[in-house]
Amino acid sequence: MFGWVLFAAELRRWTRQGRRPQFWWRDDDARAPTPALARLIACAAPDAIPLALAVLPEGPDATLAVFLKTQPLIGVLLHGVDHLSGGPPGQPSQFSRLAPVAEVAARLRRGRAQLAAFDRRLPVYVPPWNDLQPN
Repeated sequence: MFGWVLFAAELRRWTRQGRRPQFWWRDDDARAPTPALARLIACAAPDAIPLALAVLPEGPDATLAVFLKTQPLIGVLLHGVDHLSGGPPGQPSQFSRLAPVAEVAARLRRGRAQLAAFDRRLPVYVPPWNDLQPN
């Protein structure tokens, strides 16, 4: 609850400064059309709010790409490369701090290629656990 209080206070500061924030909705761990995804789309539809769908590349159901062809306001983001932790115990992260840059880049390219069936792929990487380890 405390986070929402801070968030509301920040929005009030922006309003006083004449600023208007822009928000986007993101749904993580997408693999298939689900009732939860349908509910999210239904919430966004009346106001034509664009959505970002963070799709796991290691096996999305083929029906997801077909379904999303009918959803022009949904962009697809790469959500990890295999959703397995390469970080130290207790600190999940997609890549180890020791992983060579070339290896990380190759894994990211492979992950993006696995999403080729999606029409509206955006060049955005969404790390699992929302964590990128610094080198």
